[in-house]
Amino acid sequence: MFEPHFMNSRSQVLLDFGGTHTKSQTWTDGVLVNQEVCKSPQLTRGSRGEATINPKEFSSHILRVFGSAMRSASPFCEVAVSSQMACFVLVNADGIPSGEIVSWQDERCSQPDEHGVTTLQRVAIQLEQDGHVLWDGLRPGLPLCYLSELLKHEKSRAPLYLMSLAQFAILTLFPAIKPGQLRIHSSEAAATGLFDPISSCWSNSLISQLGLEVLIFPEVTNNFEVIDEEFKVYVPIGDFQAAIAGSSVETNELFIHIATGGQVARPVLRSTFKTEEQPGDDSPQVRPSADADQLIVTRTHLPAGRLLTSLSGLLGLSNEQQFWGFVDSALLRPCSVSAQFESENDFELSLNKLSPRGIEPEDIVTSIVQALHAVYIAKARQLGLSGVSRLVFSGGALTKLPIFMSQFEDHLGLKSTRRTIGEDTSLKGLANLIEASLH
Repeated sequence: MFEPHFMNSRSQVLLDFGGTHTKSQTWTDGVLVNQEVCKSPQLTRGSRGEATINPKEFSSHILRVFGSAMRSASPFCEVAVSSQMACFVLVNADGIPSGEIVSWQDERCSQPDEHGVTTLQRVAIQLEQDGHVLWDGLRPGLPLCYLSELLKHEKSRAPLYLMSLAQFAILTLFPAIKPGQLRIHSSEAAATGLFDPISSCWSNSLISQLGLEVLIFPEVTNNFEVIDEEFKVYVPIGDFQAAIAGSSVETNELFIHIATGGQVARPVLRSTFKTEEQPGDDSPQVRPSADADQLIVTRTHLPAGRLLTSLSGLLGLSNEQQFWGFVDSALLRPCSVSAQFESENDFELSLNKLSPRGIEPEDIVTSIVQALHAVYIAKARQLGLSGVSRLVFSGGALTKLPIFMSQFEDHLGLKSTRRTIGEDTSLKGLANLIEASLH
C-alpha cells in the first residue's frame, strides 16, 4: 500500500541500455529513491561476424530491472529510455521478434562473397546511385547493411516492423502498446542509415533499391514526446543525444567527452546549418539532437579510456591511482618517441632523437597519451570553433585527468563552464527532457 502523501507524488523511471551495462534510476519529487547498474545481456558472436543479443534474454533482463525500479516509484510515473545506437530487431504486429537483436558491432556485411565483394561495398555503390547522404558515416553495424540478408532467411509473409533496442524494451514492458503505435525519434532513425537527419525523411528510393519496402518503418518524430498517454511513456532517444541534454550543452559550447569511448561535439541550429558540402571520410558527423531545433556536429569513436586502461600493463603499476597520475602528467613530459593515431585503437609509433638508453615503456605510454590528446584538439578544431566561447567536459575518465582538462583549455583558448564528469549524463538528460516537456 502507498502512503497517503506518496499518492500525490510524481516519479520518473529512467533507463539506459549501454554496450556493457544497463542503468536505471527512480526519482520521486526530485529525490533519487532507487538506482541500479547491472551487466547487459551478453553478445553472441558468430563465425561470419554476427554480433547479436538474444531477445528473450533481453526481455527477461529489462523486466527485472524495470520491476526493481518501479517498486520505489509512485503511481504517477513517467518512463523514459535511452540506448546505444544501431541495435535493431524485426518484430511482427504483436511485437514478437522474428530473429535476434542485431548489435552495432555486427560485421557480417564485411565478409566477401564468392566474387570477393562485400555487402558493405555493394551498399556504398547503392548509396552513391541513390544520392543518399550518410551524415554519420557508413559502418558495418548499420541496419542499412544487414537487413537485406536478414530478409532472405525470413519465412513469414506477415508485415515486419523495424524496432530499435529501446523501442523493443517499450514493447516488452508495456504489452498493450503495439509496434504500429510506436514512433521513433530521429536520433534512432538516423542510426539505421536509411534516414536523412537533415531533411528528416526516410530514403524511400534507397529502401526500395535494397529490397526493404516489405518492412514497416515507424513514423519519425524530432520531438521528445509522450508516445502513450495512458502509461506516460516517452519516445526513446539515443544515449549520445541524452548525454548532450544531460550536460545542457548550448550552441556556443564545445562538448568533450572521455569515458570508455570518446567524442567531441557541438550543437548547431538547424536553421543555420549549411549543407553545400557533402561529407567525406574525414568530415564531421551530423546527428539529430534531442532538441528538435538543433543538430549535433560531432566526431565520435575517438581513442579514450578503453585504450588508456590497456596501457597499464606496459608500466607494471598495480596501483590504479599511480597509473592515472602518470597518464595525466604525460602531457607535461618531454618524449623521444612520437605516436600518430589512424583510428581508435590503431596507432603508429615513429622514433625521434632516441636517448642512449633506448626506448622504455614509459616513453611509449607517454607518446600514446600525447597523441591521444592531440586527436581531440584536432577534431575539436575540425568542428569549427567560430561562435564557441566555452567548454563542457564529461566522462568518467576525466575525473582522473585534471591536467588533460586544463591543457584542452590552453590549446583551444576556451574556459570550461561545467564539468559533468562525475554524473550519469544520459540519465540526467532524460530527466532534463521530461522536465522541459512538462513546462
